[in-house]
Amino acid sequence: MRTEEIQRLSHAWLSRSESYYSMTSREFEDAIAQLFRNLGYQVKQTPYSGDGGKDAILLKNDIKYVLECKSGAQSIGRPDIQKFHSAMIHEGAVEGFYVNTGKFSPPAIEYAKEHKVKLYDRHTFSSLVAEAYPVPESASVAKTMCLRCGEIIELPVQGPARSSVCPAGHNVVSTVSLEDLGVFISGVPYCKKCNSPMRICKGYRGQFWGCPGYPKCRFTRHFGGETEATSRSRNRRGR
Repeated sequence: MRTEEIQRLSHAWLSRSESYYSMTSREFEDAIAQLFRNLGYQVKQTPYSGDGGKDAILLKNDIKYVLECKSGAQSIGRPDIQKFHSAMIHEGAVEGFYVNTGKFSPPAIEYAKEHKVKLYDRHTFSSLVAEAYPVPESASVAKTMCLRCGEIIELPVQGPARSSVCPAGHNVVSTVSLEDLGVFISGVPYCKKCNSPMRICKGYRGQFWGCPGYPKCRFTRHFGGETEATSRSRNRRGR
């Protein structure tokens, strides 16, 4: 139940546009990738660094698109859109999506219109979220089971009031907090190697994300941390 509630909370967070503004750049990239999956796109994310000016390659109805995400940027200028357009040409994409929590300069907006780049900024971003998550969910409470009698009650996921008593009078403490969300805030993680939705596995060190393609694909991911494979590859490349 705890795992199911964390997954539900992650979806609830992603259904609220204001949640994206507090994410790290990596969480933001993952969250936007999940957003476009909800919109029906096949999404293949690029490495977090050295991505060639794009964060993901999208496919829908056999048509290729390119995605770029920026969080925390005050303003995106025309040179940034030109670089992104070059990435579109390199990938053979027919259109691009540039998602930015800040704003775009007038020259950037004009260039984007002429080169099939669709822009989402702080004023239009909420409409994109609403399209992907048409029914916002509450992220304030989580279901928790009393381990003594099995009664299920709802408890806050943050603040001091994270414990209560069940109908049978037993003390129940919430097992879910916002800090527990970790990578869930970015939605259910996808394998960086084969792009499959990952599953929860149990190891001698506890739970972790594993690829459903195991043993052919051995990619794993920690709760609340970066992927082991990503970390090792960066070390090999000296990043």
